[in-house]
Amino acid sequence: MKNLSAIVLFVVIFFVILPSLLKKKQSLDLPDTEVRMLEVAIRTAENELKTSSNTNPSQRGFMQVFGSNNAFDDELVRQEISKLPVTQQSYSYSWRWDGIDKAAETSFAVDRQHYFVNSFLVGFAPFKTDHSWVPLLTLAHRKTYQYDEVTYPGLKDVWQNSKDAFIQMRGDCEDHALSLADWLIEMGIDARVVLGKYKEQGHAWVVAILDGNEYLLEATSKRKQNRWSAYPLARYETDYQPHAQFNREFYWVNETGVRTTRYTGNHWVLKSKFIKKS
Repeated sequence: MKNLSAIVLFVVIFFVILPSLLKKKQSLDLPDTEVRMLEVAIRTAENELKTSSNTNPSQRGFMQVFGSNNAFDDELVRQEISKLPVTQQSYSYSWRWDGIDKAAETSFAVDRQHYFVNSFLVGFAPFKTDHSWVPLLTLAHRKTYQYDEVTYPGLKDVWQNSKDAFIQMRGDCEDHALSLADWLIEMGIDARVVLGKYKEQGHAWVVAILDGNEYLLEATSKRKQNRWSAYPLARYETDYQPHAQFNREFYWVNETGVRTTRYTGNHWVLKSKFIKKS
């Protein structure tokens, strides 16, 4: 009888209590107010997406390239790409303008048009919060990592803008980074999307500069992180090799070609400024 009771107790613990505890442990560790705001933000954003058109006028604009007096328009970008044979077209381009190398960068969007990378930060934050750790925690657990060729069959590299990236439940590294950086920028934090390599593989991540410290934020990591102080300082993250970085306005390039863990300094050259079309 005692053996039977022990077996029953084991079954209850293993199949009922333990799964319940694990499920609770894996849930979002957000304050109740943030949970309610997140639920409202998701519903609102999804409804807006359903009623919006496929084009996004807010992403259109031009780059003011430092050292050039000529406008570098995104319509010109699309015209130049259309002249190329299909076999030579790419999903992203680093542009030379008026003799200036790496003056700007463009990427392929969900609407199958090319836009300047800065324009993918459309000024979207799903809700307001006073906790600087909430955006990373929310996105890391809301959004599932998935390769673009799975999300968009027939296409290899598609960028979601920061709003679409929050609404869509699946996306790859730059989609996570864009949504996270834009939310932090909206909070008044100096956040930038960084393009480069992680362990020699192409990657995108976020660097946030706060109180003189540079923090490296990895939204594709699904481990639980619930405090800003727990985020790693960028200078210790030697597996990351940044090549370029941008926010809503500016585009910087590391022209030295030297591996670095610093995201400010003379080795970062300010190349251009993005200006939205009205």
